[in-house]
Amino acid sequence: MVIVGIFKTGVEEIDKTFAIADLRLIQHFNDWDNNTIGGYEVFIKDYKLTQQVADTMQFPMLWNAKSLKEVNPTIFDWLGVMDTNRNIVFAIMAIVAIINLITCLLILVLERVKMVGILKALGCNNITIQKIFLYYAAIISATGVGIGCVAGNPIISIYTEMTPNPETMNPLAKELFSSPFIKSVFIASNFITLTKTADTEDWQDVVPSIKQFLKEYLENGGVVVNDDEVAKVKQESSNVVSADDDDVVKRVKELLENYVKPAVEMDGGAIQFKSYHNGVVNLMMQGSCSGCPSSTVTLKAGIEGMMKRMIPEIKSFCIALSVLFATFSLAQSKPTELDKSPMDASYLPANYPLLKLNGKAKDQPIARLLYSRPQKNGRVIFDGIVKYNEMWRLGANEATEIEFFKAVKIGGKSVAKGKYTLYCIPTADKWTLIINKDNFSWGNFSYDAKKDVVRVDCKVEKTTDIAESFTAYFEELKTGATLNFMWDDVKVQLPIIF
Repeated sequence: MVIVGIFKTGVEEIDKTFAIADLRLIQHFNDWDNNTIGGYEVFIKDYKLTQQVADTMQFPMLWNAKSLKEVNPTIFDWLGVMDTNRNIVFAIMAIVAIINLITCLLILVLERVKMVGILKALGCNNITIQKIFLYYAAIISATGVGIGCVAGNPIISIYTEMTPNPETMNPLAKELFSSPFIKSVFIASNFITLTKTADTEDWQDVVPSIKQFLKEYLENGGVVVNDDEVAKVKQESSNVVSADDDDVVKRVKELLENYVKPAVEMDGGAIQFKSYHNGVVNLMMQGSCSGCPSSTVTLKAGIEGMMKRMIPEIKSFCIALSVLFATFSLAQSKPTELDKSPMDASYLPANYPLLKLNGKAKDQPIARLLYSRPQKNGRVIFDGIVKYNEMWRLGANEATEIEFFKAVKIGGKSVAKGKYTLYCIPTADKWTLIINKDNFSWGNFSYDAKKDVVRVDCKVEKTTDIAESFTAYFEELKTGATLNFMWDDVKVQLPIIF
């Protein structure tokens, strides 16, 4: 047997358990003849019918049909728990509403004891008096529900305010950004997600004032989202199935709306369908998800695996984090701001995601960098956790990946269009940056010098600002661009010509 490569699914349990091999090799290992196989995998268009189809399929003796739910019980158990949680919340809401109604009736009766006596003296029976109180209780309850709906109705569509720009900000977001401890605002249909600045020590210090402000703002009739902006967001991005959607898009949107979206919203985030083309699904994560370093891993390990199995036409996912749209636009003028926001991707041009979202971008960017962002956390970084004169993955977890969508020149050598892995050998005065043809490497364990495309020595610059998180970003120049790396008090620039 010859191992020709290692394929990573992104799901740790599968990667540790399964190997992909030729059918003849598997038959040989199991001492089977050429007509013996382990099973067939049947794909159906409507994933809701998997169990029904499995129960009705006819097979030879000793064969057994297993539905997707039986093969992946954990995922469906998770979805079932979500449904249970929803029912519990609705039940609690109903109980609270009933208690409020009973309380309202008791208050009405206790406040009008004299009136009850007068009505009885005038000849009213108990049933008539009960009807009167039930009528008024219904009016009070309906009024309360109505006011609640009216107060919540303006928060009708997902809208994100990530940059404090007064010209483009919605009214509520503008007011919230006036607080010095607010870094980002995410407004959704039934919740608001706020991100505090790094120098705000504890949420408990600011939550009471935020709650009081929101209460007074809504009670005074403050505008939450402009109507024009609501209409624009509805038109540009929606998980709602439309008549123009093809079969695959309809199924993707249905899965997102019914299964994925409720789970994401419970954590104060949102996920939106953006597009589908040639097997690639483009999604955008917003709110707390966009600021969560594990959101990409969560999508890869759970949602993507489920959707690929339910919709075989899907080949891969592209995830855009809305928080990047704010940080990318600041990359050229304020690179030190980047270390305040979790981020795992950089583009050239820096504002490409925002241009793409607004339909103003070219088909592809010039380059894209995917990397992990380890934190300093009071540790000694260079010649500490990152050893001098030793190979470093330029980040954490998987080695840093860079993709060029056109040919470029680095260190005087031509680098063809394609995906590469970035490594680094740091010293006190220079970094040797290495572009290697090997892809999908975990750390630097599989580094092969024979696959090096180019090595470039880059001067180390000391900065006065401390970058708490490892940060990488592109900066455009007249003759090309530089790929900048910052961590602790160190900055390194890699020139790129195109």
